[in-house]
Amino acid sequence: MELIPVALRHNFREFCSTIVLRQIDDMFLSCGIQRKEASSETLSRISGERRTRVEEYYASLDWTNPVDAQRFLNVVSFALVQEYVPLDYKERLRKSYGAAGFQVNGNTIALPAYELQNVTSNTVSGDAQERNISDVTRRDILDKLCAWDIEGRLDLIEFLRMTWPDLDSMPSHVSRALLVDDIRRHMIAFPDWEYDYLLYRCLKLGDCSDELFTTFLASCIHPLVRPDKKEVAELLSSFNDALQPDGYVMRPVSMQSGRPIYKAFRFGTDDEEYIVPRAIEIIEQLARNFHLVVRKLSQRYNQRPPLEIRDEYDVQDVFYALLTPFFEDIRPEEVAPSCAGGHARIDFLIKAEQIVIEIKKTRPSLKVRELRDQLIVDKELYRTHPHCRTFIAFVYDPDGYIENSIGFERDLSSMSGDVRVKVIVAPR
Repeated sequence: MELIPVALRHNFREFCSTIVLRQIDDMFLSCGIQRKEASSETLSRISGERRTRVEEYYASLDWTNPVDAQRFLNVVSFALVQEYVPLDYKERLRKSYGAAGFQVNGNTIALPAYELQNVTSNTVSGDAQERNISDVTRRDILDKLCAWDIEGRLDLIEFLRMTWPDLDSMPSHVSRALLVDDIRRHMIAFPDWEYDYLLYRCLKLGDCSDELFTTFLASCIHPLVRPDKKEVAELLSSFNDALQPDGYVMRPVSMQSGRPIYKAFRFGTDDEEYIVPRAIEIIEQLARNFHLVVRKLSQRYNQRPPLEIRDEYDVQDVFYALLTPFFEDIRPEEVAPSCAGGHARIDFLIKAEQIVIEIKKTRPSLKVRELRDQLIVDKELYRTHPHCRTFIAFVYDPDGYIENSIGFERDLSSMSGDVRVKVIVAPR
């Protein structure tokens, strides 16, 4: 039996048709739901890119599975706290889901209690099996965190509820009281506990599942907790450096108020496990529209001198500036491993997303065949880089030296194998 009535799903899909695609992606990706190809029968009954996008997310859910049903309800709960959702629609959501028998508590909607217990028990049993992050990695990360104010700008209890929503009912491991009461007493009222005692002894982060451990790390760099971008970049870099040997990487899954929300992903044979399709889409969109940016820079107000793009270095500078609002940790001029006795410098490494970007600009002295040979060498060289899972080459061709740009892209791009390769020629 399907746990979410069709009418409620259709109603939410129709609401999504009134917002932008980015907001739709934010809601579903923030709740760990990925897109999947929807059936042709389903798509034949709807119209519009936004409805299609929602159905693609729906296609990855099993509506008879309590875990998937709760994920969808988490999306609805996410919508309840967004400013772009009208207040009257939020109230209708609460009433309609309450009338359908779901638990509605403020901005949180959950399955009925008996089904929620099944979700919890299934999650616990799955967590017990998933522990690939070693004790050494956990201690390295937690010891570093103990030197920070882990709660950032939030109250400690408010911060901990981000990872443990049921904190108020959790028993303490160190006394007969509730855990939340012990934390208030020993961390806030009479602070005689250190962070390490809280994290290791009380919250058991040294022994918990990988999912719980990485969820806690994501909370530590959430924009609600840590608004300083430099602090986020420093912690994110240290997390990923420590997690990589154990097969994990933290990467953004959505944006909130222009700031990324992170989640940990495990490397696997499926490229979707460690590649952010949205990140690749952003980079491609920036590259495709790069020439429009250049034209705007050359047409300045009040006859001011134009900002000219003369060579590859100018292209790199402007493209770096365009990337900055979207990615926290961009590393310019990263040194690639040696190949055939030499080294090369990567133009940009976006570390969390495992993306290497190489910038080229055509010129009369750079023939198409020579450019092709350079890119073939580059992609083989960067294949050996430990943080390269996607190689993107952006070729800026303002004068149209590449006659068949579509064929050029297709010949050099490859979206399968251990490293994805995407070549983008613009304008074309």
